[in-house]
Amino acid sequence: MVAAALLLAGCAGIPQSGPVRLGHLPPAPNNGFDGVQVLPPNPQNGATPAELVSGFLSAMGDSAGGYSVAREFLVPGTKWDLGTSMTTYAEPPRVTRSGPHTVTMTASRVGVISPGGRYQVSPGVIHRRFDVVRTGGQWRISRLAGGVLLSTDEVVRSLQPVSIYFLDRTEDRLVPEPILVSPQQPGLATTLVNDLLAGPDPGLAPAVTTAVPQGTTLGGTVPVDGSGVAEVNLSGQARELDPSQLMRLSAQITWTLRQLSSVSRVRLLANNTPLTSRGIAAVQDVNAWPQFNPDAPPASPGALFTRGGTAEVLGAVLPRAFQHQSISFPARSHDGAIVAALRDHGRQLVEGTAAGPLRVRLTGSSLSPPAFDPTGDVFVAMSSATGTRLMEVAATGAPRAVALPRWLSGRQVDQVAISRDGVRVALVLGPVRHAALAIGTIASQPGHPVLRDVTTIIPAGNAVAGVAWLGANQVVTTERAGPGQRVVVEASCDGYQVTSLTTAGAPPAPTQVAAAPGQRILISAAGGIWALTGNGWVRRGTGRSPSYAG
Repeated sequence: MVAAALLLAGCAGIPQSGPVRLGHLPPAPNNGFDGVQVLPPNPQNGATPAELVSGFLSAMGDSAGGYSVAREFLVPGTKWDLGTSMTTYAEPPRVTRSGPHTVTMTASRVGVISPGGRYQVSPGVIHRRFDVVRTGGQWRISRLAGGVLLSTDEVVRSLQPVSIYFLDRTEDRLVPEPILVSPQQPGLATTLVNDLLAGPDPGLAPAVTTAVPQGTTLGGTVPVDGSGVAEVNLSGQARELDPSQLMRLSAQITWTLRQLSSVSRVRLLANNTPLTSRGIAAVQDVNAWPQFNPDAPPASPGALFTRGGTAEVLGAVLPRAFQHQSISFPARSHDGAIVAALRDHGRQLVEGTAAGPLRVRLTGSSLSPPAFDPTGDVFVAMSSATGTRLMEVAATGAPRAVALPRWLSGRQVDQVAISRDGVRVALVLGPVRHAALAIGTIASQPGHPVLRDVTTIIPAGNAVAGVAWLGANQVVTTERAGPGQRVVVEASCDGYQVTSLTTAGAPPAPTQVAAAPGQRILISAAGGIWALTGNGWVRRGTGRSPSYAG
């Protein structure tokens, strides 16, 4: 067995020295949105038509005053419909003068940002035409298509990622919904609370719940005083909550507002009267309610892996059920009470308690590695010539097929990973060497689990392999970087951020990953396992298929 020196430590200080791909954005410098705003230049005297349009594209990064700077590039009175969403594109765009009074812009489309700040990956090509005329001796835009275009560089400067927190279906854990906001906008605390009261995006709504009573509104704004107290004055519906419900509402509000560096405490009111209950103070620290932490580490320590066709463990005791068993892809539930693995060359799913014995729960021509949800149910994908079925295998009862979107039922699924709140599902969609990474939400109704809102966040051209949840809304995977070369990347669940991790000390072509909150990222390649440390990747021993509990 690998020595106890393989005990895994926390992941603080993980280097992320690789580049952020075009259109996928690095994290904000801090969570307080205190960066310095860079204002775009006004139209320059003597600018050519192409230079004018390039300046206009840059000016769209500043939305202040209804895009007042950008409007200076237009002939006064020119109609410009801002549209209902923003489109992001990769730098540099191609801006050319295509006629005496026409300029054309062409760029690679990266994604779309909805009016509510939700981001969606949407690769493609943008073609825009701008009509220009001379007025007052200078070129100005006289006609243009509607909508706002933001380069990936401008998005970094003008928008920041933040999360609105809802609850999983058990109401035991918070679920973050990522959105994009302008850090310079006034009343950001008010915006976040109003977004929380409005409820989740329709794609997420079937999989989550909220403690916000129906019809609850915000009375005025959310002022933040000089001592960092944010005052949240709700309408009278909040007074109808019992202590348990009020605790969950408080957790949603404080976790949402804790992202602002200006907020250190939250005062809750209903119709201008302090909102309190047993064990719930009217003024709460933003670090309250840690029991709802969506990034809680697994309750069962260590990481499983295989070596020579049998299971071993790093930093813990090997479950008895796995001892002296010929298996692949061993996995454990969050609390370590239930284990699962593949057997018979990946054609059988075996499952049982950690003390054993294992029993065959599912048989198919090709099964993906097992993945646990928070309740201890196991998910695997069964692929065949007729398509793919995603199966949910509970501890008792017959396996259940998960209803899939029609477009997905014909795709090969190489791997499944369930987020630790049980709300999101990451899918590696084959075939091998052309696999994409997609994220969906799962809404389990009694006897009828459904996978919804599946969106590709890393396209097939990147040849994804392996996936694991690093945090509540972050996954880790590997992708092709060149002939014989693969890199480890960290991606947000909406695809907005995709960051290459350091390659220092890493094997050239990792294809398997393991990750969990508070644990070191593990990768496997060429029969070895590497762990990410503060100095890069360090080989930890011989083995393959690492996994953390949960």
